[in-house]
Amino acid sequence: MPDTEELFKYLDKSPIAYFYTDPPIDDFTKKFQGDFCFSNGTSVFRVSAKDSISFKRLDAAIRRELFAKKTVFTYDIKKYCSYALYHNEIPFDIQTIDIKYLNHYFAVKSKPLTLREAVNVDLIEKYKKINEVYSPLSTKVIPFLENREFIDDTPPAKYKHTTYDIEAQANGRMSCHKIADNYLNIHTLSSAEKSKIRLKPDADKDDVFLILDFMQMEVEMLSWLTGDANLKEILRSGKDFYSSFGLNRDIGKALFLPTVYGMQPSTLAARFKIEVGVAEKLIKTIKEQFKTAFDWLTEKQEALKDNPIAEDYHGRLRDFSNEPHYKRLNSEVQSPASLFCLMKLNFLFDKLQEYLWFSLHDGFGLYCNIKDLKNIIKEGKEVLEREEDLFPGLKIKVSVKVGHNLADTISI
Repeated sequence: MPDTEELFKYLDKSPIAYFYTDPPIDDFTKKFQGDFCFSNGTSVFRVSAKDSISFKRLDAAIRRELFAKKTVFTYDIKKYCSYALYHNEIPFDIQTIDIKYLNHYFAVKSKPLTLREAVNVDLIEKYKKINEVYSPLSTKVIPFLENREFIDDTPPAKYKHTTYDIEAQANGRMSCHKIADNYLNIHTLSSAEKSKIRLKPDADKDDVFLILDFMQMEVEMLSWLTGDANLKEILRSGKDFYSSFGLNRDIGKALFLPTVYGMQPSTLAARFKIEVGVAEKLIKTIKEQFKTAFDWLTEKQEALKDNPIAEDYHGRLRDFSNEPHYKRLNSEVQSPASLFCLMKLNFLFDKLQEYLWFSLHDGFGLYCNIKDLKNIIKEGKEVLEREEDLFPGLKIKVSVKVGHNLADTISI
Protein backbone atom coordinates (compact mmCIF):
# COMPACT_ATOMS: atom_id res chain seq x y z
CA MET A 1 0.00 0.00 0.00
CA PRO A 2 1.20 3.60 -0.50
CA ASP A 3 2.72 5.01 2.68
CA THR A 4 2.64 8.58 3.91
CA GLU A 5 6.09 9.34 2.49
CA GLU A 6 4.82 8.56 -1.01
CA LEU A 7 1.86 10.82 -0.35
CA PHE A 8 4.20 13.63 0.77
CA LYS A 9 6.26 13.29 -2.40
CA TYR A 10 3.11 13.37 -4.51
CA LEU A 11 1.74 16.49 -2.79
CA ASP A 12 5.12 18.26 -2.93
CA LYS A 13 4.89 18.39 -6.72
CA SER A 14 2.28 21.16 -6.66
CA PRO A 15 1.68 24.24 -4.47
CA ILE A 16 -2.05 23.49 -4.58
CA ALA A 17 -4.01 20.26 -4.16
CA TYR A 18 -7.49 18.75 -4.26
CA PHE A 19 -8.83 16.31 -1.64
CA TYR A 20 -12.01 14.25 -1.32
CA THR A 21 -13.24 10.82 -0.20
CA ASP A 22 -14.64 8.14 -2.51
CA PRO A 23 -17.38 7.29 -1.80
CA PRO A 24 -18.43 10.25 0.37
CA ILE A 25 -18.41 9.54 4.11
CA ASP A 26 -22.00 8.90 5.17
CA ASP A 27 -22.14 7.94 8.84
CA PHE A 28 -19.16 9.66 10.47
CA THR A 29 -19.53 7.56 13.63
CA LYS A 30 -18.54 4.38 11.79
CA LYS A 31 -15.22 3.31 10.28
CA PHE A 32 -14.86 4.57 6.71
CA GLN A 33 -14.31 1.82 4.14
CA GLY A 34 -13.53 3.86 1.02
CA ASP A 35 -10.56 5.80 -0.40
CA PHE A 36 -8.97 9.09 0.58
CA CYS A 37 -8.23 10.78 -2.76
CA PHE A 38 -5.60 13.44 -3.54
CA SER A 39 -4.89 15.21 -6.81
CA ASN A 40 -2.07 17.59 -7.72
CA GLY A 41 -2.97 17.98 -11.39
CA THR A 42 -4.54 15.47 -13.76
CA SER A 43 -3.80 12.32 -11.70
CA VAL A 44 -5.36 10.95 -8.50
CA PHE A 45 -3.41 9.42 -5.58
CA ARG A 46 -5.62 7.05 -3.57
CA VAL A 47 -5.12 5.78 -0.03
CA SER A 48 -7.52 2.98 0.93
CA ALA A 49 -9.04 3.18 4.40
CA LYS A 50 -9.01 -0.62 4.42
CA ASP A 51 -5.20 -0.76 4.34
CA SER A 52 -3.11 -1.09 7.47
CA ILE A 53 -2.18 2.59 7.85
CA SER A 54 -3.83 3.99 10.98
CA PHE A 55 -6.36 6.76 10.47
CA LYS A 56 -4.67 8.97 13.07
CA ARG A 57 -1.40 8.72 11.15
CA LEU A 58 -3.07 9.51 7.86
CA ASP A 59 -5.07 12.36 9.38
CA ALA A 60 -1.88 13.84 10.83
CA ALA A 61 -0.29 13.64 7.39
CA ILE A 62 -3.28 15.33 5.78
CA ARG A 63 -3.19 18.17 8.27
CA ARG A 64 0.60 18.62 8.06
CA GLU A 65 1.18 18.17 4.34
CA LEU A 66 -2.12 18.93 2.61
CA PHE A 67 -3.50 21.82 4.61
CA ALA A 68 -0.13 23.51 4.92
CA LYS A 69 -0.45 24.43 1.24
CA LYS A 70 -1.43 27.91 0.18
CA THR A 71 -4.56 26.74 -1.61
CA VAL A 72 -6.50 23.54 -0.92
CA PHE A 73 -9.57 22.49 -2.87
CA THR A 74 -11.89 19.91 -1.36
CA TYR A 75 -15.22 18.24 -2.06
CA ASP A 76 -17.66 18.03 0.86
CA ILE A 77 -14.90 18.59 3.41
CA LYS A 78 -17.50 18.87 6.16
CA LYS A 79 -18.01 15.10 6.18
CA TYR A 80 -14.28 14.43 6.53
CA CYS A 81 -13.88 17.03 9.28
CA SER A 82 -16.78 15.54 11.26
CA TYR A 83 -15.29 12.07 10.79
CA ALA A 84 -11.81 13.19 11.83
CA LEU A 85 -13.13 15.04 14.88
CA TYR A 86 -15.14 12.00 16.00
CA HIS A 87 -12.26 9.53 15.53
CA ASN A 88 -9.28 11.73 16.32
CA GLU A 89 -10.67 14.34 18.74
CA ILE A 90 -8.63 17.14 17.16
CA PRO A 91 -10.70 19.96 15.61
CA PHE A 92 -9.65 21.52 12.32
CA ASP A 93 -8.60 25.13 11.87
CA ILE A 94 -8.10 25.35 8.11
CA GLN A 95 -9.14 27.31 5.03
CA THR A 96 -10.41 25.47 1.96
CA ILE A 97 -12.34 26.15 -1.20
CA ASP A 98 -14.96 23.41 -1.27
CA ILE A 99 -15.97 22.57 -4.82
CA LYS A 100 -19.25 20.97 -3.74
CA TYR A 101 -20.53 24.25 -2.32
CA LEU A 102 -18.97 26.38 -5.06
CA ASN A 103 -20.55 24.24 -7.79
CA HIS A 104 -23.93 24.26 -6.09
CA TYR A 105 -23.72 28.03 -5.66
CA PHE A 106 -23.11 28.52 -9.37
CA ALA A 107 -25.42 25.73 -10.63
CA VAL A 108 -22.60 23.47 -11.84
CA LYS A 109 -23.67 19.81 -11.64
CA SER A 110 -20.53 17.77 -12.28
CA LYS A 111 -18.20 16.51 -9.52
CA PRO A 112 -14.51 16.94 -10.46
CA LEU A 113 -12.16 14.01 -9.91
CA THR A 114 -8.84 15.81 -10.42
CA LEU A 115 -7.32 19.16 -9.47
CA ARG A 116 -7.37 20.24 -13.11
CA GLU A 117 -11.11 19.61 -13.30
CA ALA A 118 -11.74 21.32 -9.95
CA VAL A 119 -10.13 24.67 -10.70
CA ASN A 120 -12.38 27.24 -12.39
CA VAL A 121 -10.56 30.54 -11.93
CA ASP A 122 -13.53 32.76 -12.86
CA LEU A 123 -15.92 31.10 -10.42
CA ILE A 124 -13.33 30.96 -7.64
CA GLU A 125 -12.76 34.71 -7.94
CA LYS A 126 -16.52 35.39 -7.72
CA TYR A 127 -16.80 33.03 -4.74
CA LYS A 128 -14.15 34.67 -2.52
CA LYS A 129 -16.49 36.63 -0.24
CA ILE A 130 -19.02 33.81 -0.03
CA ASN A 131 -16.26 31.36 0.87
CA GLU A 132 -15.59 33.43 3.98
CA VAL A 133 -18.90 31.98 5.18
CA TYR A 134 -18.64 28.44 3.81
CA SER A 135 -15.02 27.60 4.70
CA PRO A 136 -15.30 27.97 8.51
CA LEU A 137 -18.84 26.60 8.41
CA SER A 138 -17.77 23.35 6.74
CA THR A 139 -14.42 22.81 8.51
CA LYS A 140 -15.18 23.97 12.06
CA VAL A 141 -18.75 24.94 12.91
CA ILE A 142 -20.87 22.12 11.47
CA PRO A 143 -18.37 19.36 12.38
CA PHE A 144 -18.44 20.72 15.94
CA LEU A 145 -22.26 20.63 16.02
CA GLU A 146 -22.38 17.17 14.47
CA ASN A 147 -20.11 15.88 17.22
CA ARG A 148 -22.35 17.32 19.93
CA GLU A 149 -24.13 14.45 21.69
CA PHE A 150 -27.83 14.35 22.47
CA ILE A 151 -29.29 11.89 24.99
CA ASP A 152 -32.60 10.46 23.81
CA ASP A 153 -34.48 9.12 26.85
CA THR A 154 -36.96 7.22 24.69
CA PRO A 155 -36.36 3.59 25.78
CA PRO A 156 -33.76 2.31 25.33
CA ALA A 157 -31.99 5.58 26.11
CA LYS A 158 -29.00 6.26 23.85
CA TYR A 159 -26.62 8.94 22.67
CA LYS A 160 -27.43 10.48 19.29
CA HIS A 161 -25.89 12.95 16.84
CA THR A 162 -27.17 15.36 14.23
CA THR A 163 -25.93 15.55 10.66
CA TYR A 164 -26.44 18.58 8.43
CA ASP A 165 -26.43 19.04 4.67
CA ILE A 166 -25.13 22.58 4.18
CA GLU A 167 -26.39 22.92 0.59
CA ALA A 168 -29.54 20.82 0.94
CA GLN A 169 -31.83 22.94 -1.21
CA ALA A 170 -31.45 24.85 -4.45
CA ASN A 171 -31.74 28.13 -2.53
CA GLY A 172 -28.85 27.16 -0.24
CA ARG A 173 -30.91 26.32 2.82
CA MET A 174 -29.28 23.87 5.24
CA SER A 175 -31.15 20.77 6.40
CA CYS A 176 -30.75 18.20 9.17
CA HIS A 177 -31.19 14.47 8.47
CA LYS A 178 -31.74 11.28 10.42
CA ILE A 179 -29.49 8.89 8.47
CA ALA A 180 -29.39 6.06 11.04
CA ASP A 181 -30.80 5.08 14.43
CA ASN A 182 -27.97 6.86 16.23
CA TYR A 183 -28.92 10.19 14.64
CA LEU A 184 -31.85 12.55 15.11
CA ASN A 185 -33.38 15.26 12.95
CA ILE A 186 -33.59 18.24 15.29
CA HIS A 187 -35.79 20.07 12.72
CA THR A 188 -38.66 17.55 12.71
CA LEU A 189 -38.99 16.31 16.30
CA SER A 190 -42.52 16.05 17.67
CA SER A 191 -43.38 17.59 21.04
CA ALA A 192 -43.21 14.15 22.64
CA GLU A 193 -39.78 13.51 21.10
CA LYS A 194 -38.52 16.94 22.17
CA SER A 195 -39.49 16.26 25.78
CA LYS A 196 -37.20 13.19 25.79
CA ILE A 197 -34.04 15.01 24.67
CA ARG A 198 -31.29 15.82 27.17
CA LEU A 199 -27.87 17.26 26.38
CA LYS A 200 -25.87 16.19 29.43
CA PRO A 201 -26.01 12.95 31.45
CA ASP A 202 -25.47 14.93 34.67
CA ALA A 203 -27.67 17.90 33.82
CA ASP A 204 -28.20 20.35 36.66
CA LYS A 205 -31.79 21.22 37.58
CA ASP A 206 -30.94 24.81 36.63
CA ASP A 207 -29.65 23.92 33.13
CA VAL A 208 -31.93 25.26 30.40
CA PHE A 209 -32.39 25.21 26.64
CA LEU A 210 -32.11 28.63 25.00
CA ILE A 211 -33.53 29.26 21.52
CA LEU A 212 -32.54 32.46 19.67
CA ASP A 213 -34.70 32.91 16.58
CA PHE A 214 -34.75 35.62 13.93
CA MET A 215 -38.13 37.37 13.88
CA GLN A 216 -39.97 37.53 10.52
CA MET A 217 -36.77 36.65 8.69
CA GLU A 218 -38.22 36.39 5.18
CA VAL A 219 -40.32 39.55 5.51
CA GLU A 220 -37.25 41.45 6.75
CA MET A 221 -35.19 40.09 3.87
CA LEU A 222 -37.86 41.06 1.33
CA SER A 223 -37.95 44.59 2.76
CA TRP A 224 -34.15 44.88 2.59
CA LEU A 225 -33.93 43.53 -0.96
CA THR A 226 -36.74 45.63 -2.44
CA GLY A 227 -36.60 48.83 -0.41
CA ASP A 228 -40.40 48.77 -0.04
CA ALA A 229 -41.22 51.76 2.19
CA ASN A 230 -44.52 50.31 3.49
CA LEU A 231 -42.86 47.05 4.50
CA LYS A 232 -40.10 48.92 6.28
CA GLU A 233 -42.51 51.24 8.09
CA ILE A 234 -44.57 48.36 9.54
CA LEU A 235 -41.51 46.33 10.51
CA ARG A 236 -39.94 49.29 12.33
CA SER A 237 -43.18 50.35 14.03
CA GLY A 238 -43.01 47.49 16.50
CA LYS A 239 -46.50 46.32 15.51
CA ASP A 240 -47.20 42.71 14.66
CA PHE A 241 -46.63 42.53 10.90
CA TYR A 242 -49.21 39.84 10.16
CA SER A 243 -51.96 41.77 11.95
CA SER A 244 -51.30 44.90 9.88
CA PHE A 245 -53.56 43.98 6.95
CA GLY A 246 -56.80 44.43 8.88
CA LEU A 247 -57.18 40.65 9.06
CA ASN A 248 -56.94 37.99 11.76
CA ARG A 249 -53.21 37.37 12.46
CA ASP A 250 -53.36 33.70 11.49
CA ILE A 251 -55.01 34.59 8.19
CA GLY A 252 -52.48 37.36 7.58
CA LYS A 253 -49.59 34.97 8.19
CA ALA A 254 -51.07 32.30 5.93
CA LEU A 255 -51.74 34.92 3.25
CA PHE A 256 -48.65 37.14 2.98
CA LEU A 257 -45.63 34.93 2.25
CA PRO A 258 -47.58 32.44 0.09
CA THR A 259 -48.75 35.44 -1.96
CA VAL A 260 -45.16 36.68 -2.20
CA TYR A 261 -44.15 33.24 -3.49
CA GLY A 262 -46.86 33.09 -6.16
CA MET A 263 -49.97 31.58 -4.53
CA GLN A 264 -52.97 31.79 -6.87
CA PRO A 265 -56.51 32.84 -5.83
CA SER A 266 -57.85 29.32 -6.40
CA THR A 267 -55.34 27.93 -3.91
CA LEU A 268 -56.19 30.58 -1.32
CA ALA A 269 -59.91 29.98 -1.82
CA ALA A 270 -59.52 26.24 -1.25
CA ARG A 271 -57.31 26.78 1.81
CA PHE A 272 -59.77 29.07 3.60
CA LYS A 273 -62.96 27.74 2.01
CA ILE A 274 -63.89 31.12 0.53
CA GLU A 275 -65.09 32.25 -2.90
CA VAL A 276 -62.40 32.70 -5.56
CA GLY A 277 -63.56 36.30 -6.03
CA VAL A 278 -62.91 37.04 -2.34
CA ALA A 279 -59.48 35.42 -2.60
CA GLU A 280 -58.67 37.58 -5.63
CA LYS A 281 -59.53 40.73 -3.66
CA LEU A 282 -57.38 39.69 -0.71
CA ILE A 283 -54.35 39.02 -2.92
CA LYS A 284 -54.92 42.27 -4.81
CA THR A 285 -55.04 44.21 -1.52
CA ILE A 286 -51.70 42.73 -0.41
CA LYS A 287 -50.03 43.45 -3.75
CA GLU A 288 -51.27 47.05 -3.81
CA GLN A 289 -50.18 47.72 -0.21
CA PHE A 290 -46.65 46.52 -0.95
CA LYS A 291 -46.44 47.51 -4.61
CA THR A 292 -42.70 48.18 -4.68
CA ALA A 293 -41.89 44.72 -3.37
CA PHE A 294 -44.27 42.92 -5.72
CA ASP A 295 -43.13 44.93 -8.76
CA TRP A 296 -39.55 43.88 -7.94
CA LEU A 297 -40.57 40.23 -7.69
CA THR A 298 -42.55 40.38 -10.94
CA GLU A 299 -39.55 41.87 -12.73
CA LYS A 300 -37.35 39.00 -11.49
CA GLN A 301 -39.84 36.38 -12.67
CA GLU A 302 -40.38 38.02 -16.07
CA ALA A 303 -36.62 38.16 -16.68
CA LEU A 304 -36.56 34.35 -16.91
CA LYS A 305 -38.34 34.55 -20.27
CA ASP A 306 -35.14 35.97 -21.78
CA ASN A 307 -32.62 34.13 -19.59
CA PRO A 308 -33.53 31.04 -17.51
CA ILE A 309 -30.43 31.47 -15.32
CA ALA A 310 -31.36 33.54 -12.26
CA GLU A 311 -28.79 35.38 -10.16
CA ASP A 312 -29.59 36.47 -6.60
CA TYR A 313 -28.26 39.45 -4.63
CA HIS A 314 -24.98 37.71 -3.75
CA GLY A 315 -24.41 36.04 -7.13
CA ARG A 316 -25.92 32.58 -6.49
CA LEU A 317 -27.06 31.10 -9.80
CA ARG A 318 -30.06 28.83 -10.37
CA ASP A 319 -31.18 27.32 -13.66
CA PHE A 320 -34.95 27.54 -14.18
CA SER A 321 -34.92 25.92 -17.63
CA ASN A 322 -36.85 22.94 -16.27
CA GLU A 323 -38.57 24.55 -13.30
CA PRO A 324 -41.73 26.69 -13.00
CA HIS A 325 -40.70 30.33 -13.16
CA TYR A 326 -42.76 31.29 -10.10
CA LYS A 327 -40.24 29.39 -7.96
CA ARG A 328 -37.79 32.23 -8.51
CA LEU A 329 -39.95 34.35 -6.19
CA ASN A 330 -39.09 32.04 -3.29
CA SER A 331 -35.47 31.69 -4.30
CA GLU A 332 -34.84 35.45 -4.51
CA VAL A 333 -35.76 35.84 -0.84
CA GLN A 334 -34.76 32.54 0.74
CA SER A 335 -31.34 32.31 -0.90
CA PRO A 336 -29.89 35.44 0.76
CA ALA A 337 -31.85 34.59 3.93
CA SER A 338 -30.09 31.21 4.03
CA LEU A 339 -26.68 32.81 3.56
CA PHE A 340 -27.48 35.32 6.30
CA CYS A 341 -28.32 32.53 8.78
CA LEU A 342 -25.19 30.52 7.93
CA MET A 343 -23.03 33.62 8.34
CA LYS A 344 -24.58 34.39 11.73
CA LEU A 345 -24.11 30.76 12.82
CA ASN A 346 -20.36 31.22 12.27
CA PHE A 347 -20.28 34.38 14.37
CA LEU A 348 -22.37 32.82 17.14
CA PHE A 349 -19.95 29.88 17.19
CA ASP A 350 -17.01 32.28 17.55
CA LYS A 351 -18.67 34.03 20.50
CA LEU A 352 -20.57 31.27 22.32
CA GLN A 353 -19.10 27.94 21.18
CA GLU A 354 -19.27 26.47 24.68
CA TYR A 355 -23.05 26.84 24.77
CA LEU A 356 -23.99 26.31 21.10
CA TRP A 357 -25.66 22.96 20.39
CA PHE A 358 -27.70 22.99 17.15
CA SER A 359 -29.02 24.99 14.20
CA LEU A 360 -32.75 25.50 13.49
CA HIS A 361 -32.95 27.17 10.05
CA ASP A 362 -33.68 30.77 11.18
CA GLY A 363 -32.74 30.03 14.78
CA PHE A 364 -30.09 28.55 17.03
CA GLY A 365 -30.19 26.19 20.00
CA LEU A 366 -27.97 26.77 23.04
CA TYR A 367 -27.71 25.14 26.46
CA CYS A 368 -26.55 26.79 29.68
CA ASN A 369 -27.02 27.15 33.40
CA ILE A 370 -29.64 29.66 34.39
CA LYS A 371 -27.04 31.75 36.27
CA ASP A 372 -25.32 32.46 32.93
CA LEU A 373 -28.55 32.99 30.98
CA LYS A 374 -28.71 36.79 31.11
CA ASN A 375 -25.17 37.28 29.79
CA ILE A 376 -25.53 34.61 27.10
CA ILE A 377 -28.77 36.18 25.83
CA LYS A 378 -27.09 39.59 25.78
CA GLU A 379 -24.02 38.35 23.90
CA GLY A 380 -26.07 36.21 21.52
CA LYS A 381 -28.41 39.05 20.60
CA GLU A 382 -25.48 41.42 20.08
CA VAL A 383 -23.98 39.00 17.55
CA LEU A 384 -27.21 38.16 15.76
CA GLU A 385 -28.75 41.64 15.63
CA ARG A 386 -25.70 43.60 14.48
CA GLU A 387 -25.14 44.74 10.88
CA GLU A 388 -22.68 42.76 8.71
CA ASP A 389 -20.65 43.77 5.65
CA LEU A 390 -22.33 41.17 3.40
CA PHE A 391 -25.76 42.66 4.24
CA PRO A 392 -25.24 46.41 4.63
CA GLY A 393 -28.05 48.12 6.50
CA LEU A 394 -29.81 44.90 7.52
CA LYS A 395 -30.50 44.30 11.21
CA ILE A 396 -33.04 41.66 12.25
CA LYS A 397 -34.47 41.38 15.75
CA VAL A 398 -34.20 38.10 17.63
CA SER A 399 -36.80 36.40 19.82
CA VAL A 400 -35.77 34.46 22.93
CA LYS A 401 -37.26 31.23 24.30
CA VAL A 402 -36.14 29.29 27.37
CA GLY A 403 -37.16 25.96 28.86
CA HIS A 404 -35.99 22.90 30.77
CA ASN A 405 -36.74 20.78 27.71
CA LEU A 406 -37.32 21.54 24.05
CA ALA A 407 -41.04 20.85 24.31
CA ASP A 408 -41.82 23.55 26.88
CA THR A 409 -39.77 26.61 25.93
CA ILE A 410 -41.48 29.95 26.67
CA SER A 411 -40.83 33.41 25.27
CA ILE A 412 -39.09 35.87 27.57
